[in-house]
Amino acid sequence: MMKHVLLFLALIALFFVTVAAGQDPQPLHGPAEGVAPTTFTPTNTPRGNGNGTGVQTPFGFLQSSGHNEDLKNANTPPNVVLGGTPNGNGGVYAPSSGTSFDATVQNGWIPYDAAIAVGPSHVVVCSNAQIEIYSRTGAFVARYSTDPGSGNDFFPTDAGVSYDCKAFYDKTAGRFVLLFDQSSNPLAYMNVAVSLTSDPTGAWYKYHLDWTLDGSTATSNWGDYPSLGYDDNAIYIGANQYSFSNSYKYSKVRVLSKAQLYAGLTATWTDFTNLLNSNGSSAFTVKAGRMLSSSASEYLINTAPGGASFVTLWRIDNAPTAPTLTRVSTVTVGTYSVPPNGRQPGGSSVASGDCRTQDMVMQNGVIYEAFSEKYGSNRRTQGAGIRYLEVTTAGVKNHDISYFTSGVDQFYPAVTVDPSGNMFMVFSRSSATQYASMYQTGMTTAETAIEASVLVKAGAGTVTSGRWGDYSGIANDFSGNNAVWEYCGWAQSNGAWGSHVAAASFGTPPVAYHLNGTEAIASSFALKGNYPNPFNPSTTIVYTLPTEMPAKLAVYNTLGEQVAVLANGMQAAGEHTATFDASRLASGVYYYRLTAGTAMSSGKMMLLK
Repeated sequence: MMKHVLLFLALIALFFVTVAAGQDPQPLHGPAEGVAPTTFTPTNTPRGNGNGTGVQTPFGFLQSSGHNEDLKNANTPPNVVLGGTPNGNGGVYAPSSGTSFDATVQNGWIPYDAAIAVGPSHVVVCSNAQIEIYSRTGAFVARYSTDPGSGNDFFPTDAGVSYDCKAFYDKTAGRFVLLFDQSSNPLAYMNVAVSLTSDPTGAWYKYHLDWTLDGSTATSNWGDYPSLGYDDNAIYIGANQYSFSNSYKYSKVRVLSKAQLYAGLTATWTDFTNLLNSNGSSAFTVKAGRMLSSSASEYLINTAPGGASFVTLWRIDNAPTAPTLTRVSTVTVGTYSVPPNGRQPGGSSVASGDCRTQDMVMQNGVIYEAFSEKYGSNRRTQGAGIRYLEVTTAGVKNHDISYFTSGVDQFYPAVTVDPSGNMFMVFSRSSATQYASMYQTGMTTAETAIEASVLVKAGAGTVTSGRWGDYSGIANDFSGNNAVWEYCGWAQSNGAWGSHVAAASFGTPPVAYHLNGTEAIASSFALKGNYPNPFNPSTTIVYTLPTEMPAKLAVYNTLGEQVAVLANGMQAAGEHTATFDASRLASGVYYYRLTAGTAMSSGKMMLLK
């Protein structure tokens, strides 16, 4: 009898050890009746009619205190592992900009929370409380509101404004998929919209998914800071769970069937809850990834928002019919910690967030992820930087790079890769002498260091709200040109946020456009490069224009400061040359940018003295 008792107690102890170690959570199945969609054809709201007031404030790690100030005020350990290089190697061209245009401006909601998806004819950008659609040339097409105050809401209004947006375009099915979070005690939803075709101005299936349910079990919890991922057969939503009294509870991932959502059928789901890292801590902000190459499995990853020396990799198999969740690996990385807020002119700061996971992608067995971290070990030298990771689906680390520039703050990165595996990154940047601006960089498969960053859209004023973007957006273009599209914020002259869209590619820039009335002319706008390169002390830059038009060709240093204007004014159609004389400048990397109408393209050159 005693042996049986001891065996029983041993089994009980083993059970609790297994749970504490975070072994695969058991799936929770949603209600049998599921959720039926509505079919919705939105009505365009003219651009410029801002709606809503106030600040959408997601809660911090474990407790609510503004925007993670509980972490920012903590005595976090210094970041002593600063691998990589802040300046790139100058040997390969950084991503070149193509089509570039201003998008959504502050509509009363702070922050903007940028998400973007690109189809064959349209670019869809989402921010808190609104959706905007553009042509691929940057022409405004439509604007839809997700704020009940508009009277023309894209989603149901029973739980208030829809925020925390995510988006992607499914190239195989030809569908846009959007996700918006929505909660107001005692209601909480994840609103999912699927376009019926590749035209986002047409009809959508809309799903109003009850997020208080874990499987079919009712809770008093809502979800914050969601993620939206996919593999070949399923769509995945992840979120941090909070009680309506604002106490952090656990992480959660919901598995949905692509076949159901794309056909407008009743949606059923499986939930996984209470995901734990291998040390027993909560796996906060588990991000479901976009699987860019064919994959029957979904991969997810999470950092530790308060800093650590590991990330956790997860995998979901057999979705959507019988999904199983596995904690694949605890990947050891260089120590990272919470960054300070970003500096800006005027003495105030821009919220740079903590170290929580940003969106990630997987392609050909490699996972790509970037997040904000601190660089430097004391108050005088520290700042906000970016940690970039490449990890295989087996948990093997390929790259672990801290990307930073002394005296400058860089935060809210978003990354993806083109079909060749070249990495693109967009992020926000500010300093004591630079307003919050949009920057881009990248790294080819031949490189081991990230390139110097390039200014995309300069800020023009001091951010007065403190809050900034929470995250940036980046999307692949599946139209065959190996381009990606970036979506990020910039500070307007009045301190409000504006947003900007830019296409980018390695090598030959993606097609850039000049709008002449309603006609898009793409064939003869080109920045052909400079020769010689490297050069000393002068080089010639060649470009062509499709028609007579105002154009500006300027040169910038690696800090984004303009050092020369080579052309600025009305120019004839055809080929042009401009000479850049750098006799008075120091050796190093310089960037040149041609802007004509709504088109923009840039290049990179090396001065060697």
